[in-house]
Amino acid sequence: MLWENIKQIAEFDLIRKFISLLLVLFLISAFSCAYEQPPTQGLKSETVWTLPEQIATIAADRQIFQVMPETVRQHLSGIVEIKAEEPNEFVWEFKGVNAKSGMRWAHVQFQPGEPGSGRKWQLLQIILGVMPLDGDYNGLYNALCTELSKRLGMPSKSASGTATKRRIWSVAPYWEIWVNEGTYDNPLEKQVEHVILIEIAVLQGEAE
Repeated sequence: MLWENIKQIAEFDLIRKFISLLLVLFLISAFSCAYEQPPTQGLKSETVWTLPEQIATIAADRQIFQVMPETVRQHLSGIVEIKAEEPNEFVWEFKGVNAKSGMRWAHVQFQPGEPGSGRKWQLLQIILGVMPLDGDYNGLYNALCTELSKRLGMPSKSASGTATKRRIWSVAPYWEIWVNEGTYDNPLEKQVEHVILIEIAVLQGEAE
């Protein structure tokens, strides 16, 4: 009888210690989860850019004005995929669309390089036609102008004409960036559309 009592006491003590161990492990796990930071939340907020931010970053990079046909697709790959058309003696065109982001068209034109420049082709202009997905043209226009101003300073001038709104940044002599709102010909759909038009242009006859 004594031996059975001792055995029962030992078994009870072992069970009690096992339960205590489980409780300690549970508390440690709960404490760790309470202070664990989400592994990707901070990274996501830093790396997900809006379309105006992406466009402004590309446009404000001076290298875009000296981009070549061999590299232009890489420069624009973050916002649109463009495809080359057959060049002729006057122009080489690239065109693309990204309907998911609201980019109705991207139209890139290269002209033959100036004599003595060592370039077979040089950039003439990059034109992006963007339609706001939520219909807020004023909001998209202002966002683009704000992001460009952060990178290039205030626009050098405004202009009037067929565009409802227009702002112009002079990046360097003969290098300009235009942001317009108005109705323009869509070179892909062959129709007129109301868009925010971004023009990255090397003024005629000058490549540098």
